[in-house]
Amino acid sequence: MDFTRISLGAGVLPEGPLWDHRVRRLYWVDINQGLLWCAWDGALPSVLWSDDDYLSGVWLAHGGRLVVAGGHGVHLISSEGDDLGPVPGAPNLERRMRFNDGAVDPQGRLVIGTMGRTEQDFSQPLGKLYRVDARGVCEELITGLTISNGVGWSPDGSRLYVADTIRRRVLNLPYPIQSMPLLADDCDAISLDVLPDGLTVRSDGTLVVACITAGQLLLLLPSGEVLDRVELPASCPTACCFGGIGMDRLFVTTSTHLLATGHTESESGHVLEGKGLGYGRPEVEFGGNV
Repeated sequence: MDFTRISLGAGVLPEGPLWDHRVRRLYWVDINQGLLWCAWDGALPSVLWSDDDYLSGVWLAHGGRLVVAGGHGVHLISSEGDDLGPVPGAPNLERRMRFNDGAVDPQGRLVIGTMGRTEQDFSQPLGKLYRVDARGVCEELITGLTISNGVGWSPDGSRLYVADTIRRRVLNLPYPIQSMPLLADDCDAISLDVLPDGLTVRSDGTLVVACITAGQLLLLLPSGEVLDRVELPASCPTACCFGGIGMDRLFVTTSTHLLATGHTESESGHVLEGKGLGYGRPEVEFGGNV
């Protein structure tokens, strides 16, 4: 299928695309550059927020606000990019760790993972998955992950999916979790032959997984059956989300941070848009169900 570039210039590590159905905007971060980008119909993409360390993700929050996570913690911001203060209860990380991918659960709580900052830590079981609610309660859900990556839920909210990148698997477990924290190695998981990065879940329950270094999207049933492998014009897709008025457009972020200097991949580092891969669901707001 054909994908169209919607970003202006190639980024280093674009990640975490988020469609804001409330105002019909697309957001994404460039982790290494610490930038939050915003794009909407009729306007060129622009930077809405920045962090001089890194910026791992953006999520919807109740009242038209957003949540961002980066080197300076987890903050609420306005839709215009004003800092509204830190999210109470968000974990304080030791310097060797950083936040990574996340999502808001069906109950309006932020579920966010962590990973080591350096390459030598990537394969170590240092990653955790946390859950923070709008009252400031923080819980550890899962420990012993490598790079805690894409997070999503089945359409009925009864299953949680979490990408454990270096171990090439997607955890598949009942939700809510009854006994916390779970050890990642004790969780049921779908084993893959590629490195799973970000993921989203279609309205029919199919997982769409961005496979970094493989240049493809994996369409995956919760049973582990692979329905399709969608080839992309960039070898390092990092994440994906559905959006658009009909929730039928798929936005895919791609990176250049693993490519050799002088590479010739013209679409790498850009945000791509495609159609014909199914339908998504609007994202839940942090604090919206409290």
